[in-house]
Amino acid sequence: MSIRSHLCCINSSLSDLDTVNGTAGASRSPNSTAPTERRAALVSVGIPTFNRPEGLRRTLCCITQQSYKNLEIIVSDNSSTQPSVAQVAEEFSSRDKRVRIYHQPTNIGPTRNFRFVLEQATGEYFMWAADDDSWEPDFVERLVLLLEGDDSVGIAFCNFDARDRKGRRAGAYPDFLPLLRAYEGKPVAQRLAAYISQEEFFGKANLIYGLFRRSVLESAGGIRAWGLGWWGADMLIACGVLARAKLAVVPELLYHVGTEPLSSDRAENSGALKPFASRPRRIAEAIGRHTGYMYGYCRIVAHARGLSLGERVRLFVIIFRRLATFVLRDLTTA
Repeated sequence: MSIRSHLCCINSSLSDLDTVNGTAGASRSPNSTAPTERRAALVSVGIPTFNRPEGLRRTLCCITQQSYKNLEIIVSDNSSTQPSVAQVAEEFSSRDKRVRIYHQPTNIGPTRNFRFVLEQATGEYFMWAADDDSWEPDFVERLVLLLEGDDSVGIAFCNFDARDRKGRRAGAYPDFLPLLRAYEGKPVAQRLAAYISQEEFFGKANLIYGLFRRSVLESAGGIRAWGLGWWGADMLIACGVLARAKLAVVPELLYHVGTEPLSSDRAENSGALKPFASRPRRIAEAIGRHTGYMYGYCRIVAHARGLSLGERVRLFVIIFRRLATFVLRDLTTA
């Protein structure tokens, strides 16, 4: 186990978990039904996982040790080829009744796996938890307070940084808190303009790992709105929620993004180009990918409520300027 895993698990013991959580959880196939008497959880945590046993252990350590206890924890193993993934999942499920395990019989791809855990959720609030990230113990508690304190808030988040597998801080992102503040609590036109204008490579996609009001996330289409193969789908999901509800932010550093390389399961929408494609083909693929991404923003703006005609036009101008920036970059770097 890595140093980072030990830090997450240091306060955990089997007796403590059994005392707090009672009887053991259960492993299910994706088509099985949950017990009819299972108490609905307030916060649902969806953990899509593939071939990262130690990352999954770290994630489950962090989530099961949250100070906010009223959780349902949904783990979907995307047909991992490493048996230790199932072993880790079953270890936690056997001692914590909040953990439910689903084993996909075949690999359904990362997008469907993210969608699957959302579809199993019953809580009023929902969050995705990646199997290479870590969280401070009061992450959920602090974010729930923001959502419960203001019905107009649809997503709560916090400041974050990037850490390697040993827990050392990496310099992958700038200070993201000022960027979050740019669209926190703002009217819909201002928060959409701020979000769409921000550079994609500064980490704004990580907003998808905030805590959502599940009804707002689903009204925005969840993952289904963008289907499979959309580059930037995570950012479009977050933007779709911002078009419907406000963002609230905890300024403290409560979330740590993992910097481990993408697994093959998570690389579906990574945007990597085929290394041996001809330059014209690489340019065409890059432009096509980014055009589709910006079209997603156009769809969100077109259907957003509470925008005047002038605000809608200004947002479309921002989108087309961003597309022009992408195209020029693609022409010079592809």
